[in-house]
Amino acid sequence: MSLTDAFVGVLFKQDERGRTLFFPNGVLGRGYIVPDADTEARLRKTMTWLQFGAVGIGIGGMLMAQAFAGPLSGWSAGMWAGFGAVTLVLMVLMRVAVKRLVTGLRPGPDESRLSLTEFYARQAVALPRWYHWMQVLFSGLFFVTSLGLLIFTEEMTGVALLGVSLFGAITAYSIYGLHAGSAARMQ
Repeated sequence: MSLTDAFVGVLFKQDERGRTLFFPNGVLGRGYIVPDADTEARLRKTMTWLQFGAVGIGIGGMLMAQAFAGPLSGWSAGMWAGFGAVTLVLMVLMRVAVKRLVTGLRPGPDESRLSLTEFYARQAVALPRWYHWMQVLFSGLFFVTSLGLLIFTEEMTGVALLGVSLFGAITAYSIYGLHAGSAARMQ
């Protein structure tokens, strides 16, 4: 399974009646009944473009902002407010695009919502082993680095706490993904 399938594929599931349900907002929204295979293919393709486009715009925007205003640590309150406003506008545009995507689709039953546990479990199994190993390697390295900063550098306590929390969670999730993927392959 490709990375695209792993990130977009978890937004689709079968309900108890065998219908395909699409959850464009993941666990934060309702599902919609996908009427046929052509519609499913269109939804998958569009969601792939939306997700990877959002990542590309986010990374590009951050690089441009840093090129314009310098490193994050030197940003003024006005720069942070402007960056936050642009981010908010992009989030609203993403919501509008997703809303247009499901226009005409019937809402699925409320009892078949996508749970957070189910979402992460399905994604952990769907992601390739090499991806989990890369996450363990790099996130583990950043976790250890953040832990070192927390212990030895007093002026970076806030950043270090954030790093320990974030990279610890990513490392734990990737270890879970390696385990879950191995268990799924053995069945």
